[in-house]
Amino acid sequence: GAFVPTTNEVWFTANQLPIQNTNVSRVNLETNQIELLSIQPSILTPNGANYFDDSVYICSQGNQTTSGGIYAVNPTTLASRLVVNSWFGLRLNSPNDVTFTRKIGRGKYMWFTDPQIAYMQDFGSLPQLGSYVYRFDLTTSELRPVITDLVVPNGIAFDLNETTLYVSDTAPSSYGHGTFMVYAYDLNKHGLPINRHVFSVSSAGIPDGIKVDKMGRVWTGEGDGINVRDHHGTLLGVILGRDLCQS
Repeated sequence: GAFVPTTNEVWFTANQLPIQNTNVSRVNLETNQIELLSIQPSILTPNGANYFDDSVYICSQGNQTTSGGIYAVNPTTLASRLVVNSWFGLRLNSPNDVTFTRKIGRGKYMWFTDPQIAYMQDFGSLPQLGSYVYRFDLTTSELRPVITDLVVPNGIAFDLNETTLYVSDTAPSSYGHGTFMVYAYDLNKHGLPINRHVFSVSSAGIPDGIKVDKMGRVWTGEGDGINVRDHHGTLLGVILGRDLCQS
């Protein structure tokens, strides 16, 4: 979900399909009123979202005929615009989560995960690209794969100083528990991820959505609830609730 400070709202998407789902909702944190939004044009199979520079950016997973992509929505008018949906003409898979930086490299970057989840769950077309993590330059519109060795990249977030990148890999396994890990990366002088190491391993369910607070604590939605860890990966506590939170 995305917190919108200008309106004191949290935007969130539906957890389940149907394939033609376009549901994006918001909750007013003062009144607790929940409203289903009428975004135009609508966003197909929306997933992860984040707020940056007066817009709410929403991941669209697409379907068998429409490419997945990232859309920016004006929180006042609810007008949406496509930001990116392809790399050199090859359609993206099903963008899952998105985050932003403004201190790295030349300026403002959008980072997002693009696993083949739509295809794996039988509502997306045959993939044209691998399951990558991308960096999109918001000034030049350059799209660059920056992590290409994860199986199912999912949640993504930076720490407050933008020196550590967290990405979850939620690969399934025919033997039960898959590679349900969160990895941490350093950034080199060019703003590219290096020095991957295991930050945490989920004991229940997948580590889906990731958020990092101002204290550097990492919050992940997992099968047993919301897990909170310090910046070393030590578990501080769990807000219990099975299936309480994923992304």
